[in-house]
Amino acid sequence: GGPRPQEIDNSFVLAEGSHTDMRRGLKVGVDFVCVRPKLWSILAKWYGGGPMVQRQVIATRTSDEQKANLTVEFYPWTLHCQSVDKKLFTKCQFSRAGTLDKFKLKVCSLLQLDKNNVRLWSYYEPSSSQGRGNANKNNKPKEFAVEPELLETTMTLEDAQLVDGQRILIERRKGDGKDNNQWEGIPGAKNKKNKLQRKGSVSGFRDVGGSYKTGCVGLWNLGNTCFMNAALQCLSNTVPLTEYFLKNLYAREINIENKLGMGGRCATYYGRHIKELWQASYPVAPRGVKAIMAKKNPQFEGYQQQDSQELLMTLLDGLHEDLNRVKEKPYIQIPDSDHRDDVVVAQEHIMCYLKRNRSAIVDLFHGVIKSTLEWPEAPKADNRKFDVFNMLSLPVPEESDIRITLSVVFDNPNRAPMQVSMNLRHQDDLSEAKQVISKLPEIAIPPERLALTDVTQSYVYSFLSQHTPVRKIQQTKVYCYEVPQRLAETSDNKEKKVDMRFAVDKWFDVMDRDGVWYRGVIIAMDAKSRKVKVHFEGFPPKYDEIIGMDEAKFAPLDTRARNRIIDVRAELALPSDVVQIVCVHRRMKKTPNYFLTPLKPELFGAPMVIFVPHNITGMALYSYIWEKTRRYTTPPPLLDRQGSFFDSLAEGEKDSTTLKDLPKNGSDTPPTQSRKHHHHQQQQQQEEESEKEKKKERNDDKNQQGEGDKEGKSGVRNDDEGDEKGGQSSSSSSVLPPFVLKLTDRSGRISSVEPWNKFSFGTPIEFTKAPMALEDQMTISIDWNPSFVQKYLNMEELLIETEHKSVAEIALLPEPKVDIAMCFKLFTEKEDLSDEIYCSAVKKHLKASKKIEVFSAPPVLVVHLKRLLQRYKIQTFVDTPLTGFDMSPYLSSSNKNNHVSLQNLSDSFSEGKGHPGDGTDETKESTKPKTDQLYDLYAVINHYGSAYGGHYVAFAKSRKGSQKGWYCFDDSRVTRIKEKDVVTRHAYMLFYKRRDFDGLDFLPMVIRQFKDKPLTAKERRVLEEVAASDSRCMDATCGGNGKCVLS
Repeated sequence: GGPRPQEIDNSFVLAEGSHTDMRRGLKVGVDFVCVRPKLWSILAKWYGGGPMVQRQVIATRTSDEQKANLTVEFYPWTLHCQSVDKKLFTKCQFSRAGTLDKFKLKVCSLLQLDKNNVRLWSYYEPSSSQGRGNANKNNKPKEFAVEPELLETTMTLEDAQLVDGQRILIERRKGDGKDNNQWEGIPGAKNKKNKLQRKGSVSGFRDVGGSYKTGCVGLWNLGNTCFMNAALQCLSNTVPLTEYFLKNLYAREINIENKLGMGGRCATYYGRHIKELWQASYPVAPRGVKAIMAKKNPQFEGYQQQDSQELLMTLLDGLHEDLNRVKEKPYIQIPDSDHRDDVVVAQEHIMCYLKRNRSAIVDLFHGVIKSTLEWPEAPKADNRKFDVFNMLSLPVPEESDIRITLSVVFDNPNRAPMQVSMNLRHQDDLSEAKQVISKLPEIAIPPERLALTDVTQSYVYSFLSQHTPVRKIQQTKVYCYEVPQRLAETSDNKEKKVDMRFAVDKWFDVMDRDGVWYRGVIIAMDAKSRKVKVHFEGFPPKYDEIIGMDEAKFAPLDTRARNRIIDVRAELALPSDVVQIVCVHRRMKKTPNYFLTPLKPELFGAPMVIFVPHNITGMALYSYIWEKTRRYTTPPPLLDRQGSFFDSLAEGEKDSTTLKDLPKNGSDTPPTQSRKHHHHQQQQQQEEESEKEKKKERNDDKNQQGEGDKEGKSGVRNDDEGDEKGGQSSSSSSVLPPFVLKLTDRSGRISSVEPWNKFSFGTPIEFTKAPMALEDQMTISIDWNPSFVQKYLNMEELLIETEHKSVAEIALLPEPKVDIAMCFKLFTEKEDLSDEIYCSAVKKHLKASKKIEVFSAPPVLVVHLKRLLQRYKIQTFVDTPLTGFDMSPYLSSSNKNNHVSLQNLSDSFSEGKGHPGDGTDETKESTKPKTDQLYDLYAVINHYGSAYGGHYVAFAKSRKGSQKGWYCFDDSRVTRIKEKDVVTRHAYMLFYKRRDFDGLDFLPMVIRQFKDKPLTAKERRVLEEVAASDSRCMDATCGGNGKCVLS
């Protein structure tokens, strides 16, 4: 077998600064696995490690009302509760499966309130970017974006359509006693009796003739739901589909009998959402769509970040099945191609599909692709299929050159960091970047003296190996820290000889075909051809690979494998007794809403990485960091004066009574052992000094003009005389202590030493001569004295970074682009399949190749650019025209004019005409060849970030009234953008509409004739039944009385 597994390390799954909350974006079975408590105890006993992360199991409902699924709740909801007068505030973590009455009890317990004198309301505050031009001239309270709802039921939080991060308003009863019916009231609410009701309300179903607006309003982010918001905004601006829902035509086609659908609920909820969106002036909360998508696909349960393309496919599929005009789907056998003409075979395959699937979604979004299998060993075999798609997923070519910008931080504290830009090849790693930096005459630092880090939000997220591919750090802020030359000269980190001889059962770190390193073991070897077969740890045998011994895909075990700690020290010239310590700049900031303290740590500026002995003393560490930060202090004369503070502080080991505490809203002075013994005496002396200082300040105000020159020279107020009069022998008492050092976690927000329930922001480092025991890559916060920051810290100097001339040179180069034609070319290229495919002509499995072509394009074409790969994102700029995009060059040669399409054949099917195989020839006459295939872009979904997480934003073109033009939909914020800014390198999905297609002509005449007519009583009754079918309680904990939910 392989080497013994390492100890359990669950720190990876925990959020920064938390001991209990899990990091967002994790996937079960990929990043972690769940085990029962007993099994955890056994594994922890065998291997050690931790910490243990406990989660509870809850019941979630499925589309089958009689069943419930048990699932682990990895992310309990956090709700922000605040009183009407904003005097009370608390954050409450609660299960989404918990009931509102129990949630109310918990809130009252946290705030020590009487549950009988409290009412809870759910609400959303209006966005500051909304309501353009509507100034609040009369200072009236702002109305809420969504009408507050009274939470006075026994339904669960999820059924009440609350969300993670929801704001809860606490309304208290005036006076005392239950009989008093006077409440504080909700400022700005229109209807204060808007009680939460989820019992099949059909308020969203509105007859034609109502007033609809432009639809240019935002959508509230319900908790990492930007992926859904972007997709919904693009669909909302798909004019034919939106008109179909606004005119209630969907209500006439709801199929509640389709077993593959959701009983009409998907179409009903989406219809309600579209109506609300096009009637609103403020942002809309798409809670209904979110809930129904979670029921359609459990992947969308909870509030983790998801893929917008997967959400859109799920939504379109749900709408199609709920609106399918086929009530009973017949069994269909698809005929073989049998060397017949493409048009004939395509018609047969399309008609087979239409016998089971006909809906407005098919008429709008569905096209046909032709796939051809070829076997070189059986050239006469014919296998052609015509499959239906609702969006095209096109591969994106990777850039040959990648532009990156790094910041080099010098060991010389008086030299500001320098930004350097460079062009690297796609296959390069960061070792090439280090080589480029070392060759610049302005820098000239050898590669072994450059430590690479990934910096985010003013702290070091991770230390990077020089073997990290540059394509993975395009969206990363990389800092290179110089290792002092004196340390490199004494480095004992010599090149070690590693046994790289190949043998069966020997383990290596191996690069797979995707360029990712994993642990692998050699299971077979052919010395003659110099090839080995490698099995990757944790993967089934089908992922085994045959790799040449001479390929650069092998490395010593546990040096490069994914999820292993890469020893970046081995890449640096560092003595064994020297450690890398991260220092983050921190200040305390007041927060209006707080739990235990009104002060919260705030990071600022770029972090530092220092290289010090692991047993350095507290005194030496303070002095060393002070030397590194002196450049930020102004004016310069303060440096000499301030240096005496640390000298006198060292003498304070004998007598610390001369030290002053920092202001109460800041950090403490560096703690010493003597402070613990003289704390009471020091407190008395400070009280006496405060009185003397008040008198002295009054004298200083009188003599301010005469003392101005002295103050300008010293940089601080001269308090020596006052101290001498007070009997103090040291002049350092008047000098502000600059900072305190504290041990923190990587994020610089909580202590890395003390337990979580202490709520410590950091553990102070003693200012003593005792040696410390620092570990490599520890983080220390520099807690700056607020008074010192205000008076002497030069923030501009701290934040400044100079630019190397390469930054301007690279910026002037044109941005590399590829045309969308290249994506279509890659899509249609013949691909050799890795697995053997069965060939019916020779009755055995053979090596085969596959070729895909677009046979017919739909009226609304959705193009998905495959940027997000498994472990990294392709950042290539794909250029596409905004108007007049011609699809004809990309259509199959046998159907250049789109003569045979789903839409044409669907028309003949709906009108009762013949189809292939029934003995008639009317199909050919019914098809309507198009004179052109020109498409115009009307919406784009953009993805900002990496493959591991990011943010989705939609661009869409409004065609309504005076609001015509392009808009950016960033969750609740909606802003105008210029047409030239629409296509960017962040484009992820493109929405096109065929130029000759508009209105409701895509619908059959039997449906289109009702576009200006109100719903009949029967149709309204169907909608009410659909809504009511989702309002019955499916949770045994609620008693099953049917009074609880509409989720």
